[in-house]
Amino acid sequence: MDNFLITLATVIMLFAYALPGYLLIKTKVVKESALSALSYVLMYICQPALTIYSFDQATQLIVASPESASSLYASMAAVFGIAFVGIILFMVTFYFIFRKKFDDIMNRLYIICTCFGNVAFFGNPIMLNLLPDHPEAVIFSTVFFIAMNIIGWTLGCYLITQDKKYISIKKVVLNPAVLALIVALPLFIFKVQLASIGGEGSMLGSRIYEFMSLLAKMTTPICMIILGMRLATLELKHLFIHWKNYCIIAVKHIVFPFVLLLMIYFLPIATYVKQIVFILGACPCAAIIQTYAEMLEKGQKESVQMVLLSTMLSVVTLPLLMLIPLF
Repeated sequence: MDNFLITLATVIMLFAYALPGYLLIKTKVVKESALSALSYVLMYICQPALTIYSFDQATQLIVASPESASSLYASMAAVFGIAFVGIILFMVTFYFIFRKKFDDIMNRLYIICTCFGNVAFFGNPIMLNLLPDHPEAVIFSTVFFIAMNIIGWTLGCYLITQDKKYISIKKVVLNPAVLALIVALPLFIFKVQLASIGGEGSMLGSRIYEFMSLLAKMTTPICMIILGMRLATLELKHLFIHWKNYCIIAVKHIVFPFVLLLMIYFLPIATYVKQIVFILGACPCAAIIQTYAEMLEKGQKESVQMVLLSTMLSVVTLPLLMLIPLF
């Protein structure tokens, strides 16, 4: 019951972040055209900062407890592999289901919505509240997020635009998620903490750490503010009238996390890591789906319908899933 209440309170608080964005558009203080610019700030600045910051948090834990390094590395690799394979599996499966109606942007978005979850912007605060004894949980949501973003900047963008230029090695490598990883991973491997850059106790390192920390913590508020802004441009009845939306959200909230759990359950890794994978799999449809749509200027209103409805329903589904005694 504690997990139920913690999850419920966290989800409600996260959803409250959308209110300022909603009011800004409704009161015409900010124009709808600002959505695209905010989306670029989120994806090109805040999200890479979150990756670097999360790896730095994991580095601090390893430095403090060196004996935990090997198990942490193995668990990170397992979570990345499970996330990557699981997402591809669902995208391929639902591509074959919707391929005959592929011209409809809604059907293409459905493919993405079955497996793209709000694991960073939404998952991180839930992890920190549910697993206070495991501060390293944040690195697993980041690893999951990186796997999702590599696919998102390629197959995800292709599905939204139907432009094959996104299916290329260049797009796999030259995207914010991978570029951030190129910075974060060497620091992590060589146990270089941001705060120690320039020497132990240096002002330079301290300022770099504060800079990354602030940008990383902006991700959740900005993400939800963007959702609130887009919500203000919709007729609310459109959120609830499409039965297919509920089917896809049921797949994302229930089927996807159990498939991921099945994939990782028998691996020789810590139980709490398996819990993390299940929780991240159960997170609502990813807000970055709508962010991609805003940047690519295709399917903006259709994507926000899925993300918002999924987020609303997660107030019920996530706490209830936490009541299931799986571990």
